[in-house]
Amino acid sequence: MNGKRRIVLYVNNDTMEHFGSEILNGLKTIETRSKRALKSFVNSGIRKGDVIGIAWHGHIMGFVRFLGVKDYANRAAFNADFNLHMVSDTSKYRYTDKSGKCGILLDCPTWCRVPISVTAKHGRTWTEAD
Repeated sequence: MNGKRRIVLYVNNDTMEHFGSEILNGLKTIETRSKRALKSFVNSGIRKGDVIGIAWHGHIMGFVRFLGVKDYANRAAFNADFNLHMVSDTSKYRYTDKSGKCGILLDCPTWCRVPISVTAKHGRTWTEAD
């Protein structure tokens, strides 16, 4: 990646929901996280307009542009954005009052021609790559 530090967001693509593929196909424009997990991502130094990697199974599969964060005040607000985040009320990633939810706003998805290997440095929500 040309020696430039890049933030990489880990996305689940193993469930029937295939969130990672949905993001890179331009169908899912909000990736959701608990408020606690999102705090770490935001504190990574990410800025609006930055291009970030989308990864699963240890490989960056593509890239998106980070547009910002949306905080969901309650389940009704979260469910109102279903068409953007694609997390149903029956999903294990659904809104819960205990953890709350935030959305990472994304656009301009592009698949990699060849997946890029990445090693986790910062846990399960995000990492950085060179």
